[in-house]
Amino acid sequence: GDDTGEGVTPWAPQTTWIGTSEAAYDKTQTIPVSFTNWDNTGGTVAHWRKMAETTLRSFSGAVIEALDTDGRPSATLLGLQDAYSVASFSNSYV
Repeated sequence: GDDTGEGVTPWAPQTTWIGTSEAAYDKTQTIPVSFTNWDNTGGTVAHWRKMAETTLRSFSGAVIEALDTDGRPSATLLGLQDAYSVASFSNSYV
């Protein structure tokens, strides 16, 4: 599962956010909105709430570790060749 070779884009972490007020949206942009000025530092962002964060993926892209809204971890144990989930655990890291 080496995903570091030439021409290969590794799977990236993902963070999901939701706007908490009208101030989160730029009314001059058309839908779908492109957030080109998002700083993506992972910190607190005014008028936005982090809903979830994927912190670790397998070589095939399956989510192995994630954090919830409060930063509590969950982990998934994958089966043969990441074809299926064997077990899921809350409050745990892999």
